[in-house]
Amino acid sequence: MSQDVLFNWFRFAALVVVTTVSVFFFWPKQEGQILDLNLGLDLRGGCMIMVQIKPDKPKTPEELQQLLSQTKIVLENRVNGLGLTEPIISEAGLDRVLIQLPGEQQSELCTQITNIRGILEFKKVIKSTTVTDELKTENINQEVLKGRECFVEKLKSDCEEYLVESEPLLRGDALEAGKAKVLITQVSPQNPNPINVELNMDVDGGKEFSQALVKVGPNNVTDYKRLAIVLDNQVYSAPGITPELYNDAKNGRSIRQAVITGKFTNEQAKLLASVLNAGALPTAIEVIQNATVGPSLGKDSIEKGLNATLLAGLFILIFMVFYYRLSGLIADFTMILNIVVLLGMLAVLDATLTLPGIAGIILTIGIGVDSNVLIFERMREELKTGKQARAAIDAGYDRALMTIIDSHVTTLLTGLILFVLGAGPIRGFAITLCLGISINLFTALVGTRMIYEFLKLRRIQKLSI
Repeated sequence: MSQDVLFNWFRFAALVVVTTVSVFFFWPKQEGQILDLNLGLDLRGGCMIMVQIKPDKPKTPEELQQLLSQTKIVLENRVNGLGLTEPIISEAGLDRVLIQLPGEQQSELCTQITNIRGILEFKKVIKSTTVTDELKTENINQEVLKGRECFVEKLKSDCEEYLVESEPLLRGDALEAGKAKVLITQVSPQNPNPINVELNMDVDGGKEFSQALVKVGPNNVTDYKRLAIVLDNQVYSAPGITPELYNDAKNGRSIRQAVITGKFTNEQAKLLASVLNAGALPTAIEVIQNATVGPSLGKDSIEKGLNATLLAGLFILIFMVFYYRLSGLIADFTMILNIVVLLGMLAVLDATLTLPGIAGIILTIGIGVDSNVLIFERMREELKTGKQARAAIDAGYDRALMTIIDSHVTTLLTGLILFVLGAGPIRGFAITLCLGISINLFTALVGTRMIYEFLKLRRIQKLSI
């Protein structure tokens, strides 16, 4: 077996392996899936929020940029702490942050991510009541705060007000970073709300927490002392200080755990834990755009995108066979191979497919056909000069190679610039374009060349082109 034949069989093996692996990765793994790919906000629904930072005083451009970056980091940590798939958080302009959560249909949760400032304080409770607007401050060192239930429509019947000391005994910076977590306990008559949030203090915070408990005082039958856990001026929980806990604090023992109790759902508790882990926002923010994309719109976008891709592909398939005959069929094979490998690469890289990404796939089809057209036209020119079919094949590839590489490299550079400087859907388009360009070089120079090399082995005298 000659070296050329051996090399051609190597091409064939490489194509089989790449195609098999690609199909394995993008083939739907669950019932109802079209493809096993991450779909963007425009394809599977979700929410998009644009927030604007609101500094309390004028800032220089450098300070504003730093404040924006810090805000973006805090919001990223909050979203990532919820475990949402493929979130997109990016700076938009000089003072705005764009948040996109594909697949997240709970618009209330999307809003809460940005509505909570995250300022955590522990304050001494003087007294409380379930009758609203009854408590009055007795001096300037006191304030009246409402419980979290007062702001949740389903829990307003449990609304409670608290008269607390204005000066906090402890602040959120005493928490150990990343250690707040959802705590699920056993349901009982004494514990009807099993979903809570556990806080952990750092070493210094544990000492400060003990000192705060001593200032609150002990718990007994006639004097029930409570410590309010306040987040953004809402009392999330106001547990009583038991005698055992008070004695531990009084004896100087470091107390590094606290629990926020309340009527939380699991999602609300996860959000609260994520907010506490991420820390407070460095400045106030305002939601200036809040849009929710329903799953029906996403499904409609997928169907239209797939229909457009299929129609474009079908038209090109027919045209190539009509115009280039057998060579057109070879080009059609590589075009299908190109799409298969591209989908596989998107799945392997865990990239997000968006509607502009589908447009990038359609553009890739056109670029792939263009490469084959360059090769075929070169072959036709060589055949017109009287060359034999085998010589025309070699000359066609050799002379079209540099033109193909040049056009692909320039398009690839454009795609890379879009990816680096763009955001959201623009990056989705850039990803599919760059991947498609790179894969097309492989399929055009390896896939079609492999078939023509096998034809040369049959010593063909005439080329159908």
